[in-house]
Amino acid sequence: MSGDSVAGKLKIMKTAISRRGSSLNATLEAKDVRLQMDEAFERDNGYSFDYVLVFQVHDEAAELSQEQKDMSMRTILQHLARGGIETKMFYSADRGHVFCKLRATLERLGKEADRIDYKVEFDPAEIRKIAEVGYRKENIKPIHIEDEHRVSHRDPFENIFAKYDVEPRLQPAYRKYGSKQIPFRGVDRYELHSRDGHQACCLVAAFPLHERQELEKLRSKWFSWRFAPWSQPLVEIKDYFGEKVGLYFAWLALLDRDMGRSFYYEYWKRYNSTLALEWGMSTFEEEEIERPEFQGKDSVSPVDGSRIRYFNPQARFRRVMGSLEPCADEMPALLVHLRQLFIGVLIVLVIGVVAGIFIFRYAATSGKWKDFFTVDGVQLGGAAASTVNAVQIMVMNSIYSTVAEELNRFENHRTDTEYEDHLIGKTFLFQFVNSYASLFYVAFIKTTVEGDTCRPLGHGCMDELMMGLGIIFVLRLTSGNFFEVGLPWIKQKLKKRRAGADGDAAKMRREPSRIEEQLGLDVYDQKGTFDDYNEMIIQFGYVTLFVVAFPLAPVMALFNNFFEIRIDAHKLVNATRRPDPRGAQDIGTWGTIIDLMGSIAMVTNVALVCFTSRRTTAHLSEHERLWLFVGVEHALILLKYVLMIIVDDEPHDVTLQKQRAGFIVDKLVNLIADDDDEEMTKGNQKASQEREKIGDERTEGVSYKSKRKLILGWRKNGADKIAVACASTKTVRLQKNRKAGGATALSPEGERAILGYVWALVFDALMTALTDMCMPSWINDLRGQGVPISTLLLRLKACDVAKSEGVPDCCGSWTWRKLFLARHRLSIRARTRQGQLSPANLDEIAVEFGRQVREKMIELGVDVCYNADETAFFEYLPTKTVDTKGSRT
Repeated sequence: MSGDSVAGKLKIMKTAISRRGSSLNATLEAKDVRLQMDEAFERDNGYSFDYVLVFQVHDEAAELSQEQKDMSMRTILQHLARGGIETKMFYSADRGHVFCKLRATLERLGKEADRIDYKVEFDPAEIRKIAEVGYRKENIKPIHIEDEHRVSHRDPFENIFAKYDVEPRLQPAYRKYGSKQIPFRGVDRYELHSRDGHQACCLVAAFPLHERQELEKLRSKWFSWRFAPWSQPLVEIKDYFGEKVGLYFAWLALLDRDMGRSFYYEYWKRYNSTLALEWGMSTFEEEEIERPEFQGKDSVSPVDGSRIRYFNPQARFRRVMGSLEPCADEMPALLVHLRQLFIGVLIVLVIGVVAGIFIFRYAATSGKWKDFFTVDGVQLGGAAASTVNAVQIMVMNSIYSTVAEELNRFENHRTDTEYEDHLIGKTFLFQFVNSYASLFYVAFIKTTVEGDTCRPLGHGCMDELMMGLGIIFVLRLTSGNFFEVGLPWIKQKLKKRRAGADGDAAKMRREPSRIEEQLGLDVYDQKGTFDDYNEMIIQFGYVTLFVVAFPLAPVMALFNNFFEIRIDAHKLVNATRRPDPRGAQDIGTWGTIIDLMGSIAMVTNVALVCFTSRRTTAHLSEHERLWLFVGVEHALILLKYVLMIIVDDEPHDVTLQKQRAGFIVDKLVNLIADDDDEEMTKGNQKASQEREKIGDERTEGVSYKSKRKLILGWRKNGADKIAVACASTKTVRLQKNRKAGGATALSPEGERAILGYVWALVFDALMTALTDMCMPSWINDLRGQGVPISTLLLRLKACDVAKSEGVPDCCGSWTWRKLFLARHRLSIRARTRQGQLSPANLDEIAVEFGRQVREKMIELGVDVCYNADETAFFEYLPTKTVDTKGSRT
């Protein structure tokens, strides 16, 4: 090889290395810029990416559905970009998925919160400052709230929640979170991201991301074995996972502490209402948004005229009852009949399985298999039957839960709360029969159907009931904890073993990121709390329904709940993805079930003592047992319902605080004026003269109406009582009392003024009755002809009607107009633009404009033309609005 060729090759290699180096440097510089941008965003806002969408990478030859083509990754990203959402994308380690991280600026979050009226909490100190100043321009006086009688331990300005508003006047009042003091928590940002849902079929997953620092703080508090189960960090749980999860753990803690109380549910209702107030959930169900899966026809709300999606309740009822008559846009008839057939087969199967358990129990304890299940003189037939029964209960409950969920989805419920309440009813109705049927059989039916096979001198069938209940209870506890903790642990170990078996292929790939690891976790979706509630409610039934037969059950349940709280916490923190935050006002239908089971438990336990137990009532006759049962059972139920009446579901301080919150929100957020009297707000001179005539010694800050009421009170009480009251040193300092020795008799002018006021009330009532008969039809006739109605026009017409009917002193005041429009659901639209005043030559302009409009109508063949903006002015440039309903521009 020549020297020139070697030199040439070396030159080429140097050039290639230089190019690769520059390309690598450019890549590193670009990554460095992106990292700097991410760090700057987090430094300025106090948070980074909140949410992630996961897309599947398809082969080029793969066939995609039309929905996948319509909602492709490109389309979704375009929608996100238009909505002001910042994104960052990367491939997974195996290049099989694309991860798209989402975040929004504080400004964008604020606009979305304002658009959907998202509720946030106010800072008590800041909202107090605003209240003490008031808004004088809006006729809102300073607010000073003092608890003179100490009826509440709460600060009047705490636990105030209201819709978020981007208006600057309220920004300082919102409660701030994090190091950067922003008005949105992590769960607020996630909920604003996921309000519209992510239902596109091209998505593999969509979930909020864990925040490591907050998660570590929560883990250190929550996983400590030093704290009792009822001493949980509920506020931190609520702020990290949402109110629905927080409410579940609050309920579980109270269940663990107060399970032994006879009236546990009454305590829970009071505690629930307190949490709902403190967490801003008192009106959640009234404001809850629709489910993305809800299907309905676009319609107009009969309440407020807004656009809604409507689904006929009768159609839903037919779906619930299984007698749906299929329509063109609903499920085909064949599929409906197959569904009904499947439900019928499932019900027959459950009945058959339960009957088979009874037959097996009889054969194993008293029949031909009795000797087979007897070992060393110990009869094990009942234990074997109980074990088979426990397995059957778990299998059938799992099957029916899936079926109930599908049926519930078919019923098309509007909100998540409505959906879950109906799902609870379906699931529990089946599981109650499936879980407790064999125990009811042993407790109350076995002796009458088969003959008394239990020991007559012992506890009757109580021993067999205790053994069966104990086996079912223990197996259910162990299996439940295995599926919650053991099975996920085994799956994780197998996954790591498979990853290690890949060998060289695994070494070639980079380590998966934290987000990829979160994708590999189980999903804690909407059914997460449902399954947890369901597990504890079934356990609650085993503990309470037959506690006389198995007194050890409450102790075992207490021991299990001590670990259950930590198992559920471990599942949320370590074994599942972070769930979408969801709100909850209460525990829904689960509360009704707890109350119902408490009543049933009173009956079953008294019946066990009176009829099943041989030792307790052996000296009583059958009639005496019956009377004892009726008396004790009725006394307990009566006591329960008396307690329900006496004990309020909501503590007094909670009720008071909700009233305070409503008042403060109306005044400081909605800016509802203190006095809507037009004469008062405008400072009418005539009203001022009338106040002087009746001797009104007006004091600053006291309205005319309040002084008028005071004078009427003087007239009623008489001068003597007033003089005595004014002479008292206690009352002389009061603002609304005259000084001692002051005149208390009204002048003749004052008497006439009060008499005139009373007659004015009578005339107003008469005018209201007269105008209500003819005014609405007059307004509708004018609107039907395209004539706009203004405030002045309505006032003049009202006075004209009153005059023609002989009603004197009619002015068509603002108060009357407001009440009249409210009674007849009418509205008068304000001017469309500020400064839109009538010109001096309005008549000439109107005539000329009308002529031009008429010529255009003849040219276009239009019969009727409406003014577009419904004001008393013609637009110089008419819009394209030509609509029989008078559409607004």
